[in-house]
Amino acid sequence: MENEVGGVKKKLTKNNITGITLVLIAIDQIVKIMAPDFNFIIINNILSFRFVENHGISFGLLSNSKILIIIISFILIGVIISILIKEESNVGKFGATMLLAGAIGNLIDRIFLGYVVDYIDIELFIFNIADIYIFVGALIILYVYFVKEKYEN
Repeated sequence: MENEVGGVKKKLTKNNITGITLVLIAIDQIVKIMAPDFNFIIINNILSFRFVENHGISFGLLSNSKILIIIISFILIGVIISILIKEESNVGKFGATMLLAGAIGNLIDRIFLGYVVDYIDIELFIFNIADIYIFVGALIILYVYFVKEKYEN
């Protein structure tokens, strides 16, 4: 995420972060619009695409707590934004940007549909692109705070 231009390292700016976030959210929402038409198997009993309404969070938890999940989502988005503001490294900023895009993508579903649209089924889990953003973003943040920092100090 850092580019060298004339020997100077370039930082992700607010505009870069906003643009990346909006593009990631747009991709997520466009695929979710198409998801009700998904019903096909890629690898038998391992990977398929099918539309599922997820009224809870991971593993079906809090399935009857829409308002609570929305409140928690807003709190988490605030925490992610504070990470973005404080984070110095571009890698950390990118991880937080992915977390933010995933959280907002799923929040949009909850507010406007009352559930999150899931469609990627890998036998044990059913998820969506926003969930992938959250997972990858969390891995990047963990790397920055626990692995990278350990070797830099």
